Amino acid sequence: MQNTMSRFRPALAMLVLLAGGIGLAPSAHAAILSISGAAFVQQCPCAPSGNLPDVTKGVLFPTDQSNLYAAVDFPTNGQKICSLSLVYQDINANDTMTARLFRKAFAVGSNPLNNPTIIVTAKSAGGVVNTVRKTTTKTATPPTINDASGFYFVEVSMPTINLNLLGVQIDYRPTCP
Repeated sequence: MQNTMSRFRPALAMLVLLAGGIGLAPSAHAAILSISGAAFVQQCPCAPSGNLPDVTKGVLFPTDQSNLYAAVDFPTNGQKICSLSLVYQDINANDTMTARLFRKAFAVGSNPLNNPTIIVTAKSAGGVVNTVRKTTTKTATPPTINDASGFYFVEVSMPTINLNLLGVQIDYRPTCP
């Protein structure tokens, strides 16, 4: 039995070494950060009616004109933000839903009310299609994720009750295609 084990030790050592190396290697694949429509919250001042959006079966239904917000917590610094996708239902051909990814930079001692930077914007396409739709906008110059001196959030503007939000997706990776 001992002779058998000694024959397999070099192979076992190589396997352990390879497994450890794989765990330490940086990820080079694309990642999609998905934010459900149910995660978006309305910040007031609210619409005159005071009706808050409702979530039904995971779809956010606005009850008035709404600006809704969700925080974005990227798990990895140093990656590039490649695109923003808006996943929605449009039952009104006249209005457009807009999703914008912002970065709010900060520096200790600076003005806290400096404007955030718009990273990328995605808008719903026209036409009434009573099914799930998706629109994707790629960034022209992909910015590098830096959580050390800034915060990220998505704003979704819904001008009417006839645009429903399933969610947004942000594609980020080491380099954009």
